[in-house]
Amino acid sequence: MAAQTALLRFLDSGEVRPVGGRAGAPVDVQIVSATNRPLAELVEARQFRQDLLHRLNAFTIELPPLRTRTDFAQIVRRLVEELAPDAAITDAAIEKLATLPWPGNIRELRNALQRALVRRRMAFIDEDSFDESLGSQSNRVCPACRSSPLDRRFCKEIEATHRLCSGNVTAAARKLGLSRTTVYKHLQR
Repeated sequence: MAAQTALLRFLDSGEVRPVGGRAGAPVDVQIVSATNRPLAELVEARQFRQDLLHRLNAFTIELPPLRTRTDFAQIVRRLVEELAPDAAITDAAIEKLATLPWPGNIRELRNALQRALVRRRMAFIDEDSFDESLGSQSNRVCPACRSSPLDRRFCKEIEATHRLCSGNVTAAARKLGLSRTTVYKHLQR
């Protein structure tokens, strides 16, 4: 509430005062604000100032959540193009992403795509490119790797490479720079 009072005071006066300063300095700004909280309900619960809501609510734009967007595939492709112009994403990967709830909306999707781009071994992102933080991969890992997220990721990387090599343990080990014994150990469930 104290921050809301300070913001309302600023909106009324158009001046800011530096921390520790005595005099205010006039500023000419336009405020753009966004929220995912029901401000009208917060006003009723006395958790948000009604006068501040009226000051900030000059023009309202309602944006649908990412999970309900009809242009989800175009959004994903655009983000991939912005993040890595040389990369592509498969339709199967987009379908998999479309099944997730995305509470963090575009920021969460962008972060998931960045992680997939960093982890990829091919020129494209497929449905197996996403890590366990999305809940998009199985939780099957070898018993030795269950205790640490880094170990789980390593184990899943071995499994993915093994799949890419059509189940050939020797080829997977060579590609990963590991011994066949290490690959076998991580593939055992």
